[in-house]
Amino acid sequence: MVAQLDSYHMMVVSKYFDNLPDFIHIEFVCKKFYGNMSRFHFNPIPLTKTTIKYFSRIETLHIWSEYDNNFTNILSKYKNPECDNSNSFYQVVVWFPVDYKTTQNLQETNLVFKNVSYTKNDRTQFGKTIPSLIRSLGDNCFSMCNIKSIDFPSKLSSIGEDCFFTCEQLEHIEIPVFVKTIPKQCFMYCDSLTSFVISDNITSLGISCLAGCASLTSLTIPTSVEFIGETCFCNCRNLKSIEMANNTKITSLNIETFKNCRALLSIKVPQNVTAINSSCFEGCASLTLIDIPETLKRFGNMVFYGCCCLKTIHLPKNLTQLPLQFFNCCSSLSAVEIPREIVCFNSSCFYGCSSLVNVRIPTSVTQLCDYCFAFCTTLTSVDIPQSVVYVGRGCFCQCHSLTSVNLPSKVSSLGNETFWMCTSLKHIELPKRVVYINTFCFKECKSLTAITLHDNIKAFENQSFMECVALSKISLPESVEVIKNSAFERCESLREIIIPENVTRIGNRCFAECCKLSVVKSENSDLVVPDDCFKNCTALVKTNLKKK
Repeated sequence: MVAQLDSYHMMVVSKYFDNLPDFIHIEFVCKKFYGNMSRFHFNPIPLTKTTIKYFSRIETLHIWSEYDNNFTNILSKYKNPECDNSNSFYQVVVWFPVDYKTTQNLQETNLVFKNVSYTKNDRTQFGKTIPSLIRSLGDNCFSMCNIKSIDFPSKLSSIGEDCFFTCEQLEHIEIPVFVKTIPKQCFMYCDSLTSFVISDNITSLGISCLAGCASLTSLTIPTSVEFIGETCFCNCRNLKSIEMANNTKITSLNIETFKNCRALLSIKVPQNVTAINSSCFEGCASLTLIDIPETLKRFGNMVFYGCCCLKTIHLPKNLTQLPLQFFNCCSSLSAVEIPREIVCFNSSCFYGCSSLVNVRIPTSVTQLCDYCFAFCTTLTSVDIPQSVVYVGRGCFCQCHSLTSVNLPSKVSSLGNETFWMCTSLKHIELPKRVVYINTFCFKECKSLTAITLHDNIKAFENQSFMECVALSKISLPESVEVIKNSAFERCESLREIIIPENVTRIGNRCFAECCKLSVVKSENSDLVVPDDCFKNCTALVKTNLKKK
């Protein structure tokens, strides 16, 4: 059976048309639809002086936008240039936002306001009690007010940005059911806020909307929430727990979302989250447990920076890199299993992880970037796979407990400070591709007794072995051309040094303070060294070097 529309039902359907041509065309479809527009006693679309003739029986005028023609001077503030006074209506219904003061000034008119906004100026003039007809609160409406609580109208549907910014005495908030979004900085720095109930209709928590709410201790985020903005809960320093439903629609945790939530103990990341962005949990000093779903694909930089109580963590298997400063200053982190797909340890990713004893680096890794394991003071050994081709600056700087490390054959350079102050390191063999021993590379490796150098070494940079006090012997390869300033200064156990023929320059204080150095031979009879090259080498009795 084919259903047909009669004229009445066509009128009902046409209420949802959004332009005049549709209304005109439908009247030409068949005779029974002719005169459809004349049946309306209100306008279903915005009208102008020219188009109002099509709706000849209008009694109620609806105005959806402040730019719509209102055919009257009453709303002079919103008057359109096409307005005139030639039409009169039983009622004019205004749908766009109008401030409360305007509605009070027009009480004796035929205007009906459907979207009344309470602005900051309204609050100053009419007080802190929100009238029942209010549908929205304007930006900064109650900003910096000394209110302890607030009663929202039951039909309130919108709250403006910064609406309760720095309401330091506000203690409790329950968001009305018609409000869908908590906007930017809405409750930021409400220091006394201890309770905040998020209704099941909220879909979005805006940027910094609850940031700095220092008295907030717990939160439950309902399944309706689809978006959490940057720094949303940043500096909520007493927030101990936050519950997010596992089936929430949230797909990412934004930048600095929980930064400096110092009391947060644990959190379970919902299964739909695929990204945790930069500094999300930075400074969460009490965080001991985080449950991360296997579906997560990407972390931003500094995600766990300063999470000093985090002892262990399980990382999703699909990760391909450990980002910049990922676990920086996680001083309690003692164990972490690195996913097999990781190709890069970015700069400072384990910097200051002073409880980390050992790390298994997967064979997929090709780069250990700058300061990767710096200040991991309990790290005893590292087995670096042959896949690694780059070891960055300060990679193992001040790893005081590191006794041994195997460098892969494909590594062609060691950055400045690579093993600086690895005070327990006893022996190391450099790969054949290494050409330069860079600045501070082995400085203050006070237990280093032996180092194996291959024939490709061309230069020892400034202070490269300075204060290696246990180093008693070193064989300089024939390939060496330059030994720079203080390269072996204060190597107090060094007894003999033979300088190869290709060496053309030796820097200032190169062997100064080597108090046991007794023999120095140069295979280059023309080599001239600075006056302070052997300063305070009190045991030196034999050398064929010329001084400047």
